[in-house]
Amino acid sequence: MKIYIASSFKNAAEVRDLAARMKAVGLEPLCAWARTKFAHAGQILPDTVEESTEEAYRDLDEIEAANAVVFLNNGVPSTTGGMHFEVGYAYAMEKELIILGPRSSVFHHLKGVRQFDTVNDFLEAYGLDRS
Repeated sequence: MKIYIASSFKNAAEVRDLAARMKAVGLEPLCAWARTKFAHAGQILPDTVEESTEEAYRDLDEIEAANAVVFLNNGVPSTTGGMHFEVGYAYAMEKELIILGPRSSVFHHLKGVRQFDTVNDFLEAYGLDRS
């Protein structure tokens, strides 16, 4: 199962850890944004419009390729709004949406949006808990 991981840009390290955990239980995490040179440098936006456009389309392509989108919502606020755009885009594409952490928006209560308090709860619900 391919799962795109959306979160605050400030959570790039946490997203990489979550992706490794997902991969260890047989999921295919999609989160190239968290592994870019910009994420590793803590740089919020790429240097050029061209790089920004390339990054945005890559993320949209990953969302389109995903079976589901996980939104890691650990209370770290969005710095760019990208995570909210990604979740909305996924919802419009009728992707399965999974909130990890609290529901913090009226949109998180829409039909079909699942919520889990922890990563362990999520993995257990999908029969993947191998911790």
